[in-house]
Amino acid sequence: MVGREKERAIMQECLLSNQSEFIAVLGRRRVGKTYLIRNTLKGDIVFEVTGIQNGTKVEQFDNFREQLETYFDQTKLRNPKSWLEAFSLLKKFLETKKTKRKRVVFFDELPWLAESSKAKFVEALGHFWNSWAEQNNIVLVICGSAASWIVKNIVNTKGGLYNRLTKRIMLKPFSLYGTNKFLLKKDIIIDEYELLQLYMALGGIPHYLNNIVPNRSIAENITSLCFEKTGLLHNEFENLYKALFVNHEQYIRVIKALANSKKGLTRQDIIQLSEIPDGGTLTTILKDLVQCDFILEQNHFTQKKKNTIYRLIDEFSLFALKFMTEGSALSKNYWQLTMDSQEYKIWTGYAFENVCFRHQDQIVRAMNLEAIQTEFSSFYLRASDELPGTQIDMVLDRADNVINLFEIKFYNEPIIFNYALAQALRTKSAVFKASTKTRKNIFVSLISVFGTVSNKHNSGLLAHDITADSLCKP
Repeated sequence: MVGREKERAIMQECLLSNQSEFIAVLGRRRVGKTYLIRNTLKGDIVFEVTGIQNGTKVEQFDNFREQLETYFDQTKLRNPKSWLEAFSLLKKFLETKKTKRKRVVFFDELPWLAESSKAKFVEALGHFWNSWAEQNNIVLVICGSAASWIVKNIVNTKGGLYNRLTKRIMLKPFSLYGTNKFLLKKDIIIDEYELLQLYMALGGIPHYLNNIVPNRSIAENITSLCFEKTGLLHNEFENLYKALFVNHEQYIRVIKALANSKKGLTRQDIIQLSEIPDGGTLTTILKDLVQCDFILEQNHFTQKKKNTIYRLIDEFSLFALKFMTEGSALSKNYWQLTMDSQEYKIWTGYAFENVCFRHQDQIVRAMNLEAIQTEFSSFYLRASDELPGTQIDMVLDRADNVINLFEIKFYNEPIIFNYALAQALRTKSAVFKASTKTRKNIFVSLISVFGTVSNKHNSGLLAHDITADSLCKP
């Protein structure tokens, strides 16, 4: 298995601990949760069941019975009539599996199991853990793509499972480093510019990356996966949200609103653009999307609650909404032609900013600031009579009395500064300082693919010139 060393170590420690363990593995669809669990714990799983999407209670019970028969070599068991009875049967058969090692019980897509009978499943699971599993050398593993459901009903529950989890693993998409490592394992060697092009379209999702074919260009692979009618990802956008959320149409409305804003949106902006009323429903949608790693909740530099900004950072969602339209599959050369368009250049600017927001740790390391407390935010100022409007791609507030203002640019060659570009950055810095009234030192920094060509215009201007090479490091 490529990567996931930290997550694998946590699971292996649970196998060796002197107590029963209750592990929740969270993460968005296709990020590799099931693969991680099966490959790390495969020798110790004594029972596994996967929930059926949109399955009825009867269908879930039938599925549960079939798995009991498979794992415990039983025949002609009758379907349980309740989840309490189902867990009673599981306990009975687990008691026949005596071993010195931990016995692993794995519930995959647990929200689909539970939604067929609402709280009754959670109550029965709590009873199973509290009354038996916790005292009998068990590792209970649950996972599901609907991370927000598990957080609400298992992690933050006030019922029988309150404070019962012993480990929580949030499985994130691969970083650029992990993505490159994954591709190298498949004998796919690409440079950093190509890696960024691929990452900005598909993100670090293992299931997507696993279908990249060697000896084809990145453009050819994206065309095959996304723009051919038989492509793996041709209908993925709709299926992605449908599999995760009840009333997924409302979630998509929020995602579409965010996809059209480079600077991100406030809650009030989202209400206006998505036409979802203010209230608990919108709060739940935003929390769910943050929890499932589709959107980023960040502060405006002023740190005011009302200025909280939501930003779409799921690479594939942004890519699909921008380019995977109904007519995009009609031309075999659609993507190659699109890559020469102004629309593509605008998208790469936004998408590369998202990559930088995902790789904040690498940016801090590139600046040698690991020992200093730092906080990233964004900044946008509307024009007024006193000051011109300005937008700063990324702001880094540091505890050593410095603020870095980042300009982020995606070019396919080193950037050559001219007078206008240098002056624009100096103006942004001056406007930021005047509007925030900060007394901290202001440093201007650049993040790009290949860096800059030194000349008289950028001499002494940039405190940091960070390249893709730094973003691609662990």
